[in-house]
Amino acid sequence: MRASYSRIFIHLIWTTWDRLDLIDDTLEPILYNFIAKKCRQQNGILLQIGGTSNHVHLLVKLLPAINIGQFVKNIKGSSSHYIAQIVRPDSFFKWQRPLPDMRRFPYLLGTYQRCLHTLLLKKNTIK
Repeated sequence: MRASYSRIFIHLIWTTWDRLDLIDDTLEPILYNFIAKKCRQQNGILLQIGGTSNHVHLLVKLLPAINIGQFVKNIKGSSSHYIAQIVRPDSFFKWQRPLPDMRRFPYLLGTYQRCLHTLLLKKNTIK
């Protein structure tokens, strides 16, 4: 009997509340490291992360047993809480309400990686 094989890649895009420029150069590495840690804690593999001052892109690989909605809710909610309540309690930070853009099409993986790579190049964070 053949074994089944599944690969699930999701591209998440979260925008800040009203697209306010809330993610500055100081906050960005703190936020990205926190999100990476939360992905690992939930058995997700963060392949790439990037963004601008008002939104963030994540490219994540998940196991089939992981509930995608719960995974996204936990990471999005905990990152917002961490920044708003712990890192910058005297400042405003909040993600926009609508659900993230989730796509599970492996053939788009290269496109997503190139998009994030280009974005990071523009920000001079990678060479």
